[in-house]
Amino acid sequence: MNAVLCFIISYLVGCIHPAAIIAHIKGFDIRTHGTGNPGGTNAILTMGKKIGIGVILIDGFKAFFAVRIPLYIWNYSIEICTMCGICCLIGHVFPFQMRWKGGKGTASLFGIILGLTPWIFAPVLAALLIIGLYTNNANLLPLITVTAYPGIFYILKGSLFAVLLLAGLIPLFYWEHRKNLQKHRNGEEKHTFREIMLSDRHK
Repeated sequence: MNAVLCFIISYLVGCIHPAAIIAHIKGFDIRTHGTGNPGGTNAILTMGKKIGIGVILIDGFKAFFAVRIPLYIWNYSIEICTMCGICCLIGHVFPFQMRWKGGKGTASLFGIILGLTPWIFAPVLAALLIIGLYTNNANLLPLITVTAYPGIFYILKGSLFAVLLLAGLIPLFYWEHRKNLQKHRNGEEKHTFREIMLSDRHK
């Protein structure tokens, strides 16, 4: 398969939003409930843990397969596979069919990490869980991850071009989380890490 076509397909797969689809089936627009974000966290807050975790898994595995399928089926380079994962994440954040207003890409980022470096996924997740419980700030976790991962990836893989691609996600993530960070600084953040973890809301 042509690499450009692979990028396009990865973007289109990223545009699929299970949270928005399930909420529509349930009779409401997830973008007008909870945090207003069509991602896994808001799915937990508005539709309960089971659905929310399912949404997170789907969003994550979209990016995982966007990385792994080109790697193992078409034997593409790590740089092209990284770009496929990033295209999937961009599709999640900027879906054309939702007027370019999608999720924040956190689950997709973890899907990319699982696809590129699966052996560090569990330790990274465990470390972030500890940080989340300690700081009680859910918005901090993806920012720590997206900032630290390019350096970790370079140590493990040594591909400077792929590192630059991953580093390009840093300003995107800080931009997408800017309002939440401001709310946290002002003490106005309604949905803390512990609240999200303990949420059992169903609608």
